[in-house]
Amino acid sequence: MMPMMLTCLIAGVVLGILAPFGTNQLPTLFRFTYWIGLCLAGGLGASATDYITYILKKDLAVWPSAFFQSITAAIAVFAAIIWL
Repeated sequence: MMPMMLTCLIAGVVLGILAPFGTNQLPTLFRFTYWIGLCLAGGLGASATDYITYILKKDLAVWPSAFFQSITAAIAVFAAIIWL
């Protein structure tokens, strides 16, 4: 889980620098907080799939695991955006 969170942190910093989707209009601190927070939420959402499969003692192949990780990450990011 730690490498995934580090990757999410780096992705958030990169997105904070690039400021896509008009976020260059936001104050710098808020922009970085926004992107890092969304990336970390997505990473935690993706990690939820690994946790659930561990609890259920299931071993998913790579593609089904990636599919479910993308769904749980999207739900987590959606929830974070709605919360904001």
